[in-house]
Amino acid sequence: GVALKVVSGDQVLSTPGQVVSGLDIHGFVHITARNVTIEDSVIRGGPNPACDSAVLEIADGASATVEDTEISPSDPSPCLDGVWATNATLLRMNIHGAVDGIKAFDNVTVQDSYVHDLSWFASDPNQNGGETHNDDVQTYGGNVNITLKHNTMSPGRNGNAAYQVTQDGGRRATNL
Repeated sequence: GVALKVVSGDQVLSTPGQVVSGLDIHGFVHITARNVTIEDSVIRGGPNPACDSAVLEIADGASATVEDTEISPSDPSPCLDGVWATNATLLRMNIHGAVDGIKAFDNVTVQDSYVHDLSWFASDPNQNGGETHNDDVQTYGGNVNITLKHNTMSPGRNGNAAYQVTQDGGRRATNL
């Protein structure tokens, strides 16, 4: 029911406490500030993403709440994930069309969200040219404090897992 304002180009949200609402963002979003809120929006990324990137990235040291927002890559790529999140709360999200829906680093809550129909590719540079390894949510660095609550997750026909946990990097994943 929200009329969205189209915004073209990548967005860097660098103002603490910034609120972004009602946007249809045709670009990538990178959050570098604390306590940022994105609500009632669509984030689409753009063409030719860098390998190992995300449509929405909440950087280490930043924090955000993202709610009632759709992540829908306009140009799916074997290099493109939906969300990379640290210190984030993701509420009522609709995430689809990326290789991994969410890479959940430390202190991430995903609640009441729909992560589904991820994009599968036969050749992925991140998998040494093998096929993509699609996960709705992935925690792979021995991360801590990850909460998944009341979500529907379905990575798609060629998907790997709704939630993949790995303990690479010598850390033990805790409080999942």
